[in-house]
Amino acid sequence: MVIVEPGAFRTDWQGSSMTMAAVGFDYEATVGALHDFRRASQGSQPGDPVRAAQLLVALPDRERLPLRLPLGSAAVDMVIENDRARADEAAAWADVSLSADFPLPAASGAER
Repeated sequence: MVIVEPGAFRTDWQGSSMTMAAVGFDYEATVGALHDFRRASQGSQPGDPVRAAQLLVALPDRERLPLRLPLGSAAVDMVIENDRARADEAAAWADVSLSADFPLPAASGAER
């Protein structure tokens, strides 16, 4: 099994086939900004859908498969950025996280 995590591909997914509803003032900075980004980037996404389809069709012939396959440069960039941020946050909060464990038993004269 492979979980395909596609990035931005040059399809009509965010073009005329997508309906973007009007947003209220409270959501203009978030949802409205995403709508603007989608409109502005339509047709310039880095992913080639034909190349992606060819890769996916040939994927089962590979000897080893990943559990997750970020597909396209946008997906790879997002995975790397997300994983770095998550690792940094885990390291920053490690003392709090580790304090939830039972205390280690006292050493009985022998070094561990």
